[in-house]
Amino acid sequence: MSTCSSGILSHFSADLNGAATLTREPKLSYRNKTQAWWLTNPSRKGSNRVFDGVDGYDNLGGNDDEETWDLTPSLIELAEVGRSNVALRQPNVRIKEWLSSDSSHGFIRVYSTSSTSVIVPCALSTSVPKVAATLGVSPNSLFVQCHGDVTRRLLSDENPLCIQNEYLMNIGYSDGERIQEEGTSEDLQYLIRFSTNKPYVDGTYTSDKLKSLAEIRKGRFSSWQKRLCTLCGTRMTVYKSSSPNQESATVIELVKGKVEEVNTKGRENVLKVSSCIGGDRTYYLSFSLTSEYLKWLRKLKKATIKLPTKADLSNCNLEVLPHTIFNNEHLVILNLRKNLLSEKAIAEMESETNLTLPQIGYIDDLAKFTRLRSLNLADNRLTYFPLSLCEIITLVELNLSSNKIEKIPEETNRLRNLQALHLHNNLLRHLPDNLTTMNRLFILVLAFNKFNQLPPAVAALTDIRISDVEKVIMSGNQISKLSNELILSKLKFAKVIDLRLNRLQLHASETFKFHVLEQLTHLDIRDNYVTDLDLRCVKGLQSLHCERNRMSNLQLCGNCLKEVFASNNSLEQFAISPKPELLHTLDVSQNQLRALPDYLSECFFLERFYVNNNNLSNLPLRIFSGAKKLRILRADHNRLTDLPEVEEGRSFLIEEVYLQANGIKQLPCYFFQCANKLKILNLSSNRLNFLPNLNETYDLNKVQELYLTGNLLNDRACSTICGFHRLKVLHLAYNDLTKLPEEIANLQFLQEINVSGNQLRFLPSCLGNLQKLVVLRAHSNALNSLPDLKKASNLRVLDVGHNRLLNVNVTSLMASQISLLDMSLNAQLKVDPKAFKNIRHKKRVCLVDLTGQNRGLPGLTGRNFPDPLDDPADHDPTLPWKVGFSISPGWRNKLCISLVRELSFGGKDSAVVGLIDGGRNDQVAKRLLTLLPEILDEEVKRSGNRSKFLKYTFIRAHAKLASIGQKIGASVALMYIRRTYSGMINQYTLQLANVGDVEAVLCRRGDAQLITKLHSISDSEERQRIYETSAIVTEEGKINGTTKCTRQLGVSYLYPHVIPDPHVTRIALRPDDEFVIIGNKGLWRFVSYDEAVEKIYDIGSPVAAAKQLQDLAQSYGCRENIGVMVIRLNTDRGPSLARLKRNQSMSIDDLDAAKELEERKNKQTKSSPAYIELPFPPARIIPGPSSIPEQKKPLQSSKGLRVRSASTSKEIDNDSSSIAISEYSTDNGSSQKVVTLKPLPKQRFRKKNVAEGWEDVLRKRLQNDVKSKELEHSAMQLNTSSLVSSGGVWLNGESNWFKQSTSSSRTITPPAWTSAAPSQGANPAYSAFEGDEDLNDDPKPVSIRVSRQHSREDDAQPASVRVTRPALQMFDIAQL
Repeated sequence: MSTCSSGILSHFSADLNGAATLTREPKLSYRNKTQAWWLTNPSRKGSNRVFDGVDGYDNLGGNDDEETWDLTPSLIELAEVGRSNVALRQPNVRIKEWLSSDSSHGFIRVYSTSSTSVIVPCALSTSVPKVAATLGVSPNSLFVQCHGDVTRRLLSDENPLCIQNEYLMNIGYSDGERIQEEGTSEDLQYLIRFSTNKPYVDGTYTSDKLKSLAEIRKGRFSSWQKRLCTLCGTRMTVYKSSSPNQESATVIELVKGKVEEVNTKGRENVLKVSSCIGGDRTYYLSFSLTSEYLKWLRKLKKATIKLPTKADLSNCNLEVLPHTIFNNEHLVILNLRKNLLSEKAIAEMESETNLTLPQIGYIDDLAKFTRLRSLNLADNRLTYFPLSLCEIITLVELNLSSNKIEKIPEETNRLRNLQALHLHNNLLRHLPDNLTTMNRLFILVLAFNKFNQLPPAVAALTDIRISDVEKVIMSGNQISKLSNELILSKLKFAKVIDLRLNRLQLHASETFKFHVLEQLTHLDIRDNYVTDLDLRCVKGLQSLHCERNRMSNLQLCGNCLKEVFASNNSLEQFAISPKPELLHTLDVSQNQLRALPDYLSECFFLERFYVNNNNLSNLPLRIFSGAKKLRILRADHNRLTDLPEVEEGRSFLIEEVYLQANGIKQLPCYFFQCANKLKILNLSSNRLNFLPNLNETYDLNKVQELYLTGNLLNDRACSTICGFHRLKVLHLAYNDLTKLPEEIANLQFLQEINVSGNQLRFLPSCLGNLQKLVVLRAHSNALNSLPDLKKASNLRVLDVGHNRLLNVNVTSLMASQISLLDMSLNAQLKVDPKAFKNIRHKKRVCLVDLTGQNRGLPGLTGRNFPDPLDDPADHDPTLPWKVGFSISPGWRNKLCISLVRELSFGGKDSAVVGLIDGGRNDQVAKRLLTLLPEILDEEVKRSGNRSKFLKYTFIRAHAKLASIGQKIGASVALMYIRRTYSGMINQYTLQLANVGDVEAVLCRRGDAQLITKLHSISDSEERQRIYETSAIVTEEGKINGTTKCTRQLGVSYLYPHVIPDPHVTRIALRPDDEFVIIGNKGLWRFVSYDEAVEKIYDIGSPVAAAKQLQDLAQSYGCRENIGVMVIRLNTDRGPSLARLKRNQSMSIDDLDAAKELEERKNKQTKSSPAYIELPFPPARIIPGPSSIPEQKKPLQSSKGLRVRSASTSKEIDNDSSSIAISEYSTDNGSSQKVVTLKPLPKQRFRKKNVAEGWEDVLRKRLQNDVKSKELEHSAMQLNTSSLVSSGGVWLNGESNWFKQSTSSSRTITPPAWTSAAPSQGANPAYSAFEGDEDLNDDPKPVSIRVSRQHSREDDAQPASVRVTRPALQMFDIAQL
């Protein structure tokens, strides 16, 4: 049996975060503070949980090396009492007929052993005795066990079918027929299990057992006989032969016994063992080996020389205690947590009349321990406070948490020596007033009960003249007001008040009375409903936690203030007066602040400053020079354009600076020269085009992590970066780099480098000499070869997809140490299948191929590494969806994410995609990867068109996880798309179910729409449900200290707090639904929904889009597992006006045809659509009016031009300046009027409602503008010489151009994929819409999609075009 960690003999206190903590002092004092009150030992004996709850504590009642009494033999003996081996009778009943005869009928499956079971027909009214009679067993021998946890005996008045049905309803089953049918399922045993015996005691107990074959003699005159003997704990067992036979064994209790070394004639190595329990008995043991003799001597002395003072019987399914425990009157610490103990009178009342109960072993008998100081009875299903405990006057700490106690008796005040009383997680509403007589009480924990106001007894106990209670721990109750002046006056001496997760509003009339709290230093009001907090009257306040409220205003007194945590509110301003000289931590992130007070930069002790995710345009002017001790500055996701100036020669001590997602154009000139302690700098997603000079002193450039993704940096910046010789992480993705300097060889400590999304044509050979390099990402460039990476012995991840790789020795790469190899989207790369034959079973690899040339290669399927993308359906051009993904283990060595990709699920009319995040374990994710598609297929066929098949898919998968799902779990999002028919029109329906923190976003008309639900306590509905199930939520928001998710597949031991019932969304897809993003918490924790949609909006390839989102999250600081899936939708095969991007246009002559089509569709669907579909008229696409070409030749007709609707999008506004009309000459000499939609300034939020439809607004403006001949004339005179030259389109002034083809329908011959990022001072750039088809594969036509990309600058910029492979065939360019 493992060392006891019962957690008794500890006490509460408050650390810097205001959390209650505990520790132990040798003389049972409770004045130190080391640990939060909900913490426990995760490796507790007898537990089958990853985290054991909140009821035990570490290092309690002694040091870890103190001896704990091993009672394993007694527990095994107790488990064997009443164990039945009778074969169960199988009732003869027809299942279908029984279920159909009555809706109250059902089945339960009863197990006699671990694998033998019978099905018993029951009705809701069937009682336990009737079920027992059907099975032919005793009425008291039926047990029930939930999720492999505590097994309890069923009472005679209980109904097993009611218990089972209630469980099924709680986890999500809602149909009566399904609940009836589930009773026969064998998978249900892992959730709820009925049996005729308790679980046999085997692997639950870890016992240090000693076994030997020795010569044994009983007494002095018996003969020597060779027998088998065992020693376990304080019990020695002697068998009558050399084989173990329980029926003929003699048990010797060594408690109060004696062991001696003796000499006998003719024998050596002899021990004399004496026992006084059960009569005086003496045994002589002779061993042939000296080593064996010494083991027994040491073990026997340990069992007899001193009685242990600690006993741990937690989680043992005990209804009574083993009688042997009462042999030790000196017991001081007793841990009985998580059992089923009760008082004898209650046990007699609940048991059958013919059942013989043990005479000892009840809670009443605990008074026999005259020296007991610490008792843990947490989680014993007690509905009352045992009065017999009031007789144990020696108790110093009593733990009755996690029971169902509704009332505390007045007799509790007899416990005069009690210092710590743990009553959290019960059903208490009141406390007796006489608790104030317990003047030695120091800790009183009342969190997570049902109090609706602060008990007067608690307030009175904080008076130093009555007791030593300094902390009021009342989190997780229903307290809404603190306006009672009498109670507040009694809190005068309280130092810590914890009121998390209550219903406080704290109006000004209440906080005005807080002036009486003269000694208050720590206040915690997280997760309440406070809107305006004014605590200026609390002069001694040092620490304040007020996160996740609704505050718009915060006012504090700064006399003693040391730390403020006010994130996730709606703060527009806050004030601290006077200036907080002692402030060392300030967190006002996730608010709506526009400015910060300047005095913050003068706080000398300020070390941590968090102002991220606000609306700040400036930081305090002297934040770098004034805050002398500032270590961490987090100001990301704001509107900063410049940083405060840094004075030359005045160094600052900041170690970590996070400024990503701002608009910073340049760093202060002396920033790096003065940042002598800087280790982490994140400037991703800004506008930097150069970096200032480094410090001339080599050793003062100490940056270790540098994130510069998404800027405008060129090659010159790389030379500056190479001066950080201690650099370990370097992110330079999506800049304007064309080459990496050879000086990068100086970065010998570099472990990770990301240079994706640039214009690199080669990688320097010196990269292969970086021996510590682990991750190299260089996808989305123009690489045609790779350097020799053999010397990079630690390289594990190599991502060079989406390049021009041609001459690459894949065999050498596969034979190297690389475990993740991504060479996707390299159109000219061909892989020989023979390269995989020799290494197929030696390592895990992932070679993702998306080009089609290497699809189906032998050896690429069946790999153990995550989901190779080698399904031909992924590239079927007839499918109306395209899927791309990107997964990364981050800084962890273990990838715990699995992806579901069934793009032709039961045919081409449906698809299933999903993401499974196992957190820190991959077992559940791997298991669900197989289970979910199989179960979904069964449920779809079974349910037909009913909408609950996804719901039941999740619940059934939860049960099929078996024993693995009892301990660990996973968050899942599963999307099912299928085609439906309405008249003559094809329609597609998207259904998505999710549990946990895997979320999905739908892009509709460019807007991000969340289509999943985040299951955590941040959701009010989930918080209320968790509260009703009596769960405990820690300060980190974790349920019972285990997971932040309130719904998951698996972790069934957390039932009923965490359930598998998913949130299901059903959406009828429309032509303006463009793509779906599915991501785990590694993505959404760092990237907002709107930002994710905006970043990949113009990226046609779903693979490239997924990669960019992964790069973005990692550049923002994500170090954990990341999983991203992008599903591009093309469910509308006809042209649609709803998809016109910026800068696209259509002919005016098409409007009448579009109107007729709209009316025809309205008649068919009997509804007014939000979009108009065009037929296939000759369409025109031109740049915006600022660059209309002078040579007015029409473009070839489009096969699928799509126009965005103004009634639902911000990109076609009511401002007349956004629409222009021009006239173009056609080949036959006729003229054609063209409407051009100008790009609008990029706005963070789009208008949702527009009064008029886009066609009405457009028609009115056309009628006015067409009359103006001056406008038409000016439009025809525009100069286009900068765009068209020598029959080709020039790209950024380079000689890459499109040439018309005459031999086939292919109209252009573009170069390989290029990317031209906008440079500073450039015009809005054109970019082509990237797709999945290979540009070099004839005869498929190449398509580009021209859109307007807005620069960060307002001044004029030259146009540029990015040409990629199209995902959707939009239109062909015939001539220019």
